Amino acid sequence: MSPPNLAHADYDPWLGIGLGFNNYTKADVNDLGNVWVYNWGAGNTHSNFPPTDDNTEGYIYSNNPDVDFEGRYVPTIYGCDVGGEGGIDDVFNWVAKNNYVGPMIVFNEPDNQTMYSCSVDLVNNQKVLNMAKAVNAVEYIVSKRDTYYANTGNYVDLLIGGTYASPNNNWDWWNYDSSPQNLSPWDKGFWFDLFLTEWENQHGTGTWPNVEGVHIHSYHLYAFGNQSAAYINALKENFTGSLNDPNDVGWNEWLDNHPQAYGNKNMVWITESGILDGTVSTANVNTVMNAILPFYRNNTPYIDRVAWYTHTTNNYFRSSNKNTSLIDNLDKTKTTLWNTYQDYCTDSQWCLDDNSQLGVVDYTFPNNLVTDYQYGNNTSNCPAGEWCVAEDTSNSRAFVQTPGNTYYGDLIVAADPGTGYDTCWVQWLNNSSANGETYRIKADFNSTFASGKSYIQVQTLDKENFLPFNSTWSTTDKRSIDQNVVIYGAWGGQFAIKFCASGTETLTDRKTAILQSISVTKVSDLNITVKDTAVTGNLITNDLQWDNIEVAGKWHRSYQNNNVVKNRTAITSPGKLRITSSTNTGNYGSCWIQQIQGGVADGSTYRLKAQVNSNTYSTYAVSIQLATQSTADYFYMNGSTSTIDETFTVTDASNPNYMAVKFCSSGTNTSPAGAILTKLSLEKIN
Repeated sequence: MSPPNLAHADYDPWLGIGLGFNNYTKADVNDLGNVWVYNWGAGNTHSNFPPTDDNTEGYIYSNNPDVDFEGRYVPTIYGCDVGGEGGIDDVFNWVAKNNYVGPMIVFNEPDNQTMYSCSVDLVNNQKVLNMAKAVNAVEYIVSKRDTYYANTGNYVDLLIGGTYASPNNNWDWWNYDSSPQNLSPWDKGFWFDLFLTEWENQHGTGTWPNVEGVHIHSYHLYAFGNQSAAYINALKENFTGSLNDPNDVGWNEWLDNHPQAYGNKNMVWITESGILDGTVSTANVNTVMNAILPFYRNNTPYIDRVAWYTHTTNNYFRSSNKNTSLIDNLDKTKTTLWNTYQDYCTDSQWCLDDNSQLGVVDYTFPNNLVTDYQYGNNTSNCPAGEWCVAEDTSNSRAFVQTPGNTYYGDLIVAADPGTGYDTCWVQWLNNSSANGETYRIKADFNSTFASGKSYIQVQTLDKENFLPFNSTWSTTDKRSIDQNVVIYGAWGGQFAIKFCASGTETLTDRKTAILQSISVTKVSDLNITVKDTAVTGNLITNDLQWDNIEVAGKWHRSYQNNNVVKNRTAITSPGKLRITSSTNTGNYGSCWIQQIQGGVADGSTYRLKAQVNSNTYSTYAVSIQLATQSTADYFYMNGSTSTIDETFTVTDASNPNYMAVKFCSSGTNTSPAGAILTKLSLEKIN
């Protein structure tokens, strides 16, 4: 059997925690939000999770994360040992017992002295590098996974690595053990490089294990004291490399140079990050967390998941890094960082991430423009193709229904008792065009809002609410809509689909609307209709080239003034060319241009006829122009005149084979204006 053919595996939620020593309660962790969890083992199968003989460190025997958190729990193979408690065979026994399907973390800091069993042999009290042990272990783990899949059809995605060091900081892991007899005078290098070298020695150049990706840790190497800025910079440079040293390679460059490390499904996780320095105050740790989590989320797009190093490990470390932990190991209390992390999990909704948490896309429509990707609640930076939240009043909110609920994965807008509410889910649609095409909008939902107070809406670049506010688009008293609509905007470009609730009345009880499925599909392509078909031999076409690239025989748009806020080209229904300028004071200028296929500037005579509606522009602000290679405005006609019918001779010795016709606006204005070209012909007379 072959593994599932997935180009990329998305696991949700994005934000997670490590449950070291099982020092948690289910209620506490759920209080964080819908985090993903792991405990460096598989369920309770690890010698340290929990201990077998005493409870002196405050361990909680009854906790079992794979039971408590089910689909959010990720098992781990800690080291290279095959047998024993927590060994490879033990973890796969747990996998088989639980019919597990999903990701698995492989290795924990193999570049750390505690993991020498994966990389080093001790020979006569001297360290001897043996990367073959790690290679052999990965081979064995892959074979166990493949056998499990062949027997059950359940596939496990493997992420190998878990190195403490990043490519740029490459600590001297070889010398980390301070025992004199174990010291070596040289640094052996970055663990992933050493692993790759050994793997290729055994399997051939350019090869990589049959795994789905890698996981990494992101820490600083040196203590910077109570200096949050230094820690933030150090953690960022793990990925960017040092700006002052071109030889300082971060993860960004290393992965670019080793694309095979992305594995079969392009998965890269950060399974530990934080500060391991007790001299840093809680306030400064908060500062670091508030800076580095958004950096991981927004500036390292290949990072699919992140987990904070959440706990103090034991009494020895408690005094040195209690401030950096979410849970205090001894008294089992939540530290002040808990609230910071909780905010990222709920307010930023990073615990309800991209694919599997959302389930509103109607996949019966293969060309559906809507996605199940979620960005967050900042609509000002909302990327196209992702759902974002816009919340305008304190008593209304938009959220995703969480697991365990009837409408798990559905989008919800809700309003609590109070006066006035306004909230939306918004997605700007990739491959959409507000230029006169027809789209089919189909949605299923339910609502307890009053009539017209919750609704489906479209937003264009110039209109926050394009659709009329009527019962057609209201979600009240209906379970579905299925409508065709021509979408056009004065400024063209993409449009957004919105699911909203808004009103000014006073509510006495909570109201909700639930979007269960939605599709937006293009029904018909754009149909330009400016060519005057009554003119025999008309050289003008109705073909379109949207990009600002000139192609003979096709319309394209061009900005004479780069301030696109002030000038736009668009297509208005039903297929007419339009140019507009906004209310902003200042210069504007934009054109529709078509290079004339078969047109020659060799002294030939042409007849140009046009119909233009530009009554909102001042005189001479709109024009029909003819251009040659050397003369941008070879022929100029005031477009404020409703009809044009002119004959002229065109000559350009520099390039007699080039001619173009232009429909333009230019000038300075303080009020909005627009012009529409409804009919055009260019006929060669002789």
